[in-house]
Formats: sequence, structure tokens, C-alpha cells
Amino acid sequence: LTPNFEILTHTFTMFLGKTIRKLILTENAINTIDQSTFENSTYEVLDLSFNDLTRLNFSPGKIQYLKITNNKIRTIGHEFFQFSQNALERLNLRSNRIASLPECAFCAFSLLTSVQSSKNGGLIKIKKLILNLKGKQKLKTKKS
Repeated sequence: LTPNFEILTHTFTMFLGKTIRKLILTENAINTIDQSTFENSTYEVLDLSFNDLTRLNFSPGKIQYLKITNNKIRTIGHEFFQFSQNALERLNLRSNRIASLPECAFCAFSLLTSVQSSKNGGLIKIKKLILNLKGKQKLKTKKS
């Protein structure tokens, strides 16, 4: 039996308004993150790899590099795309179970330069979504 671990909004109140260089929360059996948990602080790197997340439904706030590899993510909620504070530069979604993304999913992320999405279940439309960034920036993708 795997323990469930939730990250609630008040979990990181000691970081409010501060810049955190790296917050590594790997291998913690995290399965839920409140929508506004990371909204009011700046994170250069947030690593949530090797957890039990099934849905990406929190606002990335001011995260520059978000690494969420080796989880069980099937869907990415609208909260992730709608409430971005436009700081996301790199996104690593490798080894999840994402089958599709909303049209123009990454359009709100004007600073985004790298998306890694290999080893996802049927995520073949990612290059088309990235091309929908309307040529605002060059975006590197790593497929394998």
C-alpha cells in the first residue's frame, strides 16, 4: 500500500514572496497539489519527479524550470495553462501517461524554450501544439 501525500496551499507559506533556487520533491508519493501552492513565490527549479501525480492542475506561478518526469499524469488541467505568470522557460513531462493536450496549450508561456515529452502514451501532437506558438520564440523539443 502506497501512502498518499498531498501538498496543500499552506505547506510552503515560509517561502511566500521569496525566490527559491531549487525545490526538489522527488520520490515522495505526492499525488495531489493544491491549485495555488506555488503561485506566490519564485522557483528557479521545481522537481516533482518520481511521484504519484495523475493530474497537473496547479498554477505554475513563477517557476522557471518544471520537471515532472516519471509520474502517472494523464491530464493537464486548464489551471496549469490559464494562471501561468509567464515565467516557465523549460518543461519536462517525460515518462508520464499524457495522451493529448489542449489546442495551443503552450501559447501563454512566452518564455518557454524547451519541452520534453518523450515516453508518454500517444502524445504525438506536441510538435503541432508547439508550432502554434505563432513563431514568438524558438522552441526545442526532445522526442527521445
